[in-house]
Amino acid sequence: MGAGRPRDGRGRRVVLAGVDGSTTSLRAATYALGLARREDCRLVIAYVFSAGSWLWAMPGAGGTLQRCADEATEMVRAEIERMIEGGAVPVSFVGRVGDPSRGLADLADELHADLVVVGASQQFRRWLGGSVATGLVRSGRWPVVVIP
Repeated sequence: MGAGRPRDGRGRRVVLAGVDGSTTSLRAATYALGLARREDCRLVIAYVFSAGSWLWAMPGAGGTLQRCADEATEMVRAEIERMIEGGAVPVSFVGRVGDPSRGLADLADELHADLVVVGASQQFRRWLGGSVATGLVRSGRWPVVVIP
């Protein structure tokens, strides 16, 4: 990441870290913070609340799901803010609702991210090729670092 043209319009390259509150995602955020500090990059931490698309179609579920998403986002944001306290790196936090792989990919494209950092999945579906990291790596649009 040392060489290259700044991307964010403010003279800094952009590192995007995807978090979900899991141990591996918090390790990924820590790694991304250190990298952003060393390389003088802007760090964007993103949390994409996953809710099945069929849930939004249920009558009255939209408001409840949005409240759940907001609460989960705030919990993850508070954890990340404790972790980065006193850091000398510009950090932004983004919360979205949707499919985590697609949400992170779309955000990486919007930000013109130079690197995406995520934690390795600890769920069973990773063995079936359905993890967030696998989806991001397969897209091949930016370098992806997967932290165990």
